[in-house]
Amino acid sequence: MKIIADNEGVKMGKTTGNMVAFTDSPTDMFGKIMSMDDTFILLGFELFTLVPDDEIAEVATQLATGVNPRDLKLRLAQDVVALLVGEEAAEEALVDWQNTFQKGGTPEGIPTVSATLGDTLIDVVVLAEIAPSRAEFRRLISQGAIKIVREGGESEPILTADAKINASAIYKIGKHRFLHIKIV
Repeated sequence: MKIIADNEGVKMGKTTGNMVAFTDSPTDMFGKIMSMDDTFILLGFELFTLVPDDEIAEVATQLATGVNPRDLKLRLAQDVVALLVGEEAAEEALVDWQNTFQKGGTPEGIPTVSATLGDTLIDVVVLAEIAPSRAEFRRLISQGAIKIVREGGESEPILTADAKINASAIYKIGKHRFLHIKIV
């Protein structure tokens, strides 16, 4: 049996927490597959889909001739999600991924938390468990990885760890996490 490893060469599985699980949402399944290394594409088609061998050979040819690996991973992710949860969910996950990562928008169904004017962003984000700790939040701030998303998809980095919340807004935390903070 072939073993699947993640981008760091660690065997994928429940113990390491780096797997696509049946209990993941279709969007999470799709995103996890898209974030895998390009070298995973052929093995992914072979082990996780019902794609016939001749089509997998065509995928290998496409990879060798310079087809953008992202396009092949899009197909792989859509095939896997369709197999696990259905075609409609796979299509919705594809559209959500494209809107978020290709068009710079925000995903559907992001978590929403309530806050009051003047609450600090660090307290709200850590309490919502979007950042696991205050130290991690500060690290993300120092890297410019926490941003407020403005209308039209534009984002502006938060520059200080003691930023106050002064309006309802959507925040992007890191590359893939979003949080809608609603003033009550």
